Amino acid sequence: MKHLFYVHSHITFLVSKQYIFDKQIIPDDCLFFCTRNYKIPIEYGKTFNNAINYPEDVFLSKEFDFLPQMNFIKGYHNIHVLEKFIRHYTQGDSFFLYTLNTGAHLMSAIVTMQECRGYYLIEEGSSAYVERNELPKLYQNWGTSIFVSILRFLCKRFFILKDHFFSFSTKYYFGTIATSDNAFPNYPKQRIIVTNPFSITQLQRKPDAVLSIDGSLILYHVPLKIVEELYIKIQQILDKEHKYIVAYKFHPFFYKNTTLLTSYRNMIKNIFGDNAIELSQTAVLENILFTYKLQFFSDYSSVGIYAAYYGVPCYSYVKLLKKLYPNSEYSNIAQLDQFPQIFIQSYTFIE
Repeated sequence: MKHLFYVHSHITFLVSKQYIFDKQIIPDDCLFFCTRNYKIPIEYGKTFNNAINYPEDVFLSKEFDFLPQMNFIKGYHNIHVLEKFIRHYTQGDSFFLYTLNTGAHLMSAIVTMQECRGYYLIEEGSSAYVERNELPKLYQNWGTSIFVSILRFLCKRFFILKDHFFSFSTKYYFGTIATSDNAFPNYPKQRIIVTNPFSITQLQRKPDAVLSIDGSLILYHVPLKIVEELYIKIQQILDKEHKYIVAYKFHPFFYKNTTLLTSYRNMIKNIFGDNAIELSQTAVLENILFTYKLQFFSDYSSVGIYAAYYGVPCYSYVKLLKKLYPNSEYSNIAQLDQFPQIFIQSYTFIE
C-alpha cells in the first residue's frame, strides 16, 4: 500500500508526517505532492525522500491548468501524464490520497484511478474549524452549480469531487485527519487525531519575537510604504516591551518575486536593525513558537491557532492595517466578523 500526500504548508505537512509516524507507515511508501513552492523542512528531508514539486515535476510547468478552457482532449492527456507519473512511483500498488481540499480537478483525477482506494481530508488551518455550511461556496451561482452537477455524472475524472472544497459525498471519502477533535466538526466516517506534531527546534540565537511576512501583503498588493508604516508600529510596540531581536519569515508567495523580496529585506533591516533574523523557507514557525513561546505577529495566519494553544501570545495587525490602508482590496477582504471563531480567540488585535 502506498500513500500520496498533497501539502502546501507546514501544518499540512506536519499533520501528514505525524499520521505516518502514528500509523507506523514506511516513509518510503509515501509520496508528497508539494505545491505553492512548499519545501519539506530540512530535519525531515532524509526521512521522506519521495517529494516532488507540483505541477512542475509532473507537467514541466509552474503555470498549469489541468483542464484548460474546458478542453477535454488536453484534460485527458493530462490525466494520462499524471497516471503514468503516479504509477511509476507506486509500481502498480494501490494507494490512499491525503489532501487538504477537493476543489481542484487533480483530486478527482487521482481518486478515480483504478489503484486509488480513497482519500482523507487533512487539516490545513482555520478552515478545518469552521462549520462546513459556513465555508465559502465552491460555486457562486445556481447555474454553475447545476452545470457542474451534470459534469460530475458525465465527467467523473475531472468533477466527481467538485461539489465542495471539502467533499465527502462519494464512496472515495474515508474521513479526516487533524490535530484536535474540534477540527472538522460533524464530518462523517473516520476521525483520526494525530499525536502532537510539533517538536523542539533550537535556533542559533533566541529572538524576542517572530514576525510573519504574510502572503496577504503580496496577494492584495499592499504598497511597500504602507507595510513600512505597519512594521514601524510593531517595532514601537516591541521597544516599549524592551524586545529587540525579531525573527521574520516570508510567505512562499514572496520567493516568486526576487525584487520585492529584496525590498522587504532592506525595509526590515532599516526598521528592526541588524539583529533581525531571517528564517529560512523551510523553518517551521509552529515548532519555533512551540519551543520558545515567543510573541508572534501576523495578520490572520493559521500559525496563531496552534501557537496560542501552547500558550504563545499572538498579535494580529488586521485592524491596524485596515486603518493604514482603507478602501482597499485588503480592507474589504479582512472582515473580522467573517473570520473563524478560533482565529478571534487565538489573537490579540493591535490598533
